[in-house]
Amino acid sequence: MTTPDPRDEAAAAVSSRQLEHAPDRTPDGPERVRRAVIYARGPSLHAVKSQIDECRREAQRRAITVVAEASDVGALGDLSSSRPGWDRVASLIRADAVDLVMSTDITRITRRWVDMAVLLSLHRSHGIDFLSVSVKPKERPVDTCEGPVNRPHQSP
Repeated sequence: MTTPDPRDEAAAAVSSRQLEHAPDRTPDGPERVRRAVIYARGPSLHAVKSQIDECRREAQRRAITVVAEASDVGALGDLSSSRPGWDRVASLIRADAVDLVMSTDITRITRRWVDMAVLLSLHRSHGIDFLSVSVKPKERPVDTCEGPVNRPHQSP
């Protein structure tokens, strides 16, 4: 018996797909309140502030409740480096205080496949989702990164 490669599961968990511009809905249709933490990581305070502002706008548009914001300025893109902001996000997830992590791009959380397995583990054990907000020209306006155990998002 072979062990599944965590990179394959992680890739499935973070595959992006475009969403319609509509409030978050349960698979059955009614709107639900989502508790989100916004996470930003960048080389400068200006870059981090810009990312947080983008996520705030999207949260407001979708009626998502932002319960916390966390950031790391100048940190590397791997979960093993010192990242107090990400540590705060992980603590909120483990405390079941949030069910959604918002960032402008999944690469703001990590760029390493091995770290994707950590994200998949958090998704499975706490049922959280990752929402990536991209508003740059020629990019899809909103992507979501959801684990394979979630039912697909259904537009109204």
